[in-house]
Amino acid sequence: SQNDTITQLILKEVVEEALKRWESRVIFRDVKILSNELNNLIAKIEYYYRDTGINGSLSISLLE
Repeated sequence: SQNDTITQLILKEVVEEALKRWESRVIFRDVKILSNELNNLIAKIEYYYRDTGINGSLSISLLE
């Protein structure tokens, strides 16, 4: 598939919906879909743990 703005917006929506559905322990502050130098797509997720109040972030490769 193409790595363009539309693809990135669709992936952002899919990632956000999956996180809301499957991960109730955290509040998601932001999800960004980024492209690296090899044109791979990366999801950068910023979140807040409900129980502990700890902020966190992680990056996940979506396509290789």
